[in-house]
Amino acid sequence: MKESISNLCKEAMTITVRIDNNYGVRVVYPHCEQSKLFAQLAGTRTLTNHALQTIAALGYEIDVYQPVVVI
Repeated sequence: MKESISNLCKEAMTITVRIDNNYGVRVVYPHCEQSKLFAQLAGTRTLTNHALQTIAALGYEIDVYQPVVVI
C-alpha cells in the first residue's frame, strides 16, 4: 500500500512539456494539464526557463513529450 501511494505521488509530481522551434527560438509548450496550469499561473502560453527552474525547485520532474513518427 505504501508503495502505491508513493508511486501515485511521483506521478502527480511530473509534468510533460513539448519543445518546439519558432523562427530559431526554442519555446517550451505545456503538454499535460498540470503544465498548462503552471503556464496559466505564469500568465504565459509557454514556459520560460525561469518558470521551469522554479517548477523543478518545487520538486516536479519535467518530462519532454516526443511524438512517435510512423514511416
